[in-house]
Amino acid sequence: AMTLGEILDTSFRLVRDQFGPLVALAAVIYVPYHLVMALVQVNLRSPGSAASIGATLATAGVSALTIMIVYPIVFASIYHALSESYLGRPVRIEASLKQSLGIVLPLLGTNILGYLGTMAFSLLLFIPGIWFALGITVVIPINVVERSFGVPPIRRSLDLMKGNRGRAFVLLVLVVILSTVIGGGFGFIGLLSPWVAALGSG
Repeated sequence: AMTLGEILDTSFRLVRDQFGPLVALAAVIYVPYHLVMALVQVNLRSPGSAASIGATLATAGVSALTIMIVYPIVFASIYHALSESYLGRPVRIEASLKQSLGIVLPLLGTNILGYLGTMAFSLLLFIPGIWFALGITVVIPINVVERSFGVPPIRRSLDLMKGNRGRAFVLLVLVVILSTVIGGGFGFIGLLSPWVAALGSG
């Protein structure tokens, strides 16, 4: 098992070596999403209006669809590219996208099962929900690499994450901090143009 430092070092090395393909894989899906969100935000400028209320509902709907559909597809594409790089194989953007889109239905089904499990544990108490969510951290990589879907990858992820939830939590916190700092930089651009900010964030 890798230490936290080794995980971070390997992660940054993989991202550095495959920066172009990884950015392209994320941008293919994230940029259109951020442009839609920018369009919605423009309609939010008149609080209380019918357009504003509709835009608020649209924002909530798009955000929910993003969490349930967009994120898994992006992550699956990136995990495929990273696994290819890690194994010393060439990384091809179209191949990684094809792989993720080829398993999109079972991928989303497994993702929904994971969310339902997290919600069920959260109903007991907040802490069990966090415990379960951290336990299914590697479900999508299992979907991509092992072609396993439904309940089995959830069980396998829970097994693999035994004793590793603490490190997973620290890594997720670091990712959120990095994303917030980088995203905040593009937020300043948004003062000039919401469309430029959307492209940059995407």
